[in-house]
Amino acid sequence: MPRSAPTTAASIEERRHSESLRKRKYRAGKRTELIQLETELRTLQDQLAYLTAPRSSSSLFPSTTPPPAIIARRYNESLKAQVTLQRRLARTMSLWTATQQPRLGPIMRSSWMQSTLLANPAARQQGYRWLSDRVLHTSQRHPHPFGDAVADRVSVVAHRGEDTDGATVAAIEGHYQFTAFGDFRHVSQRLWVANIAPTAVTVIQMLDDQPIDGLMYYHSTNLVTNVRVIARQYIEASRVVLTYTYLAHDECFPMIPGAREWRPHGFAWCVLVHIYIYVY
Repeated sequence: MPRSAPTTAASIEERRHSESLRKRKYRAGKRTELIQLETELRTLQDQLAYLTAPRSSSSLFPSTTPPPAIIARRYNESLKAQVTLQRRLARTMSLWTATQQPRLGPIMRSSWMQSTLLANPAARQQGYRWLSDRVLHTSQRHPHPFGDAVADRVSVVAHRGEDTDGATVAAIEGHYQFTAFGDFRHVSQRLWVANIAPTAVTVIQMLDDQPIDGLMYYHSTNLVTNVRVIARQYIEASRVVLTYTYLAHDECFPMIPGAREWRPHGFAWCVLVHIYIYVY
């Protein structure tokens, strides 16, 4: 003779929760039905009073019958009440449906900022552009940090995190805004060339003939910090976007175990927009 599985406290609690949601859904449906019936009853009573009331030449609507404006307002209020109940019912149904589906555990995924640049030449070329495009799309989706303000501004925020040693700085977010008096294309070229101007900067690969346009991969050193950057320039009709992707993992330049080297990862962008100045 088959034996039923033992009833656990979790299964009993789950059945109670499911039964509670079912009863709540039933009561919400009954309340909606009651409001509809009360609304129809008031409408029929108003119509009956209007039809059975004596007519006079001085008044088409006797004082005992509410005018059409009041009837319409009552009906509108009842409709709003029905909408509110329907929303509550929909939320209850949503909660009930969620309890019927098995819950999956958290899926651990690494961020695209922690990508590894492969050694394969074809994949490497694709990685340069794909990572740069991700930064460009992020800059387009990100809201302007200073709103409509046009004055020069600087904002730096340190985001706190936790690791095995306790509290730490997980990330640093900075926003800068400035006005340059000159053609935005010339300013972008000066900033672009300034990337490789310091003596501590070494260009690993130039993806275009000249460093003043296109895409390049370079690294700079400062004490134990070794920054590897994919820089790309997007030139448009009325603006130029410079993107910077900071890589920590590169198969062609792997980190040496035990070496005192720190490679930060992240991204940055610089948007240069042409400003029209009107003189009256």
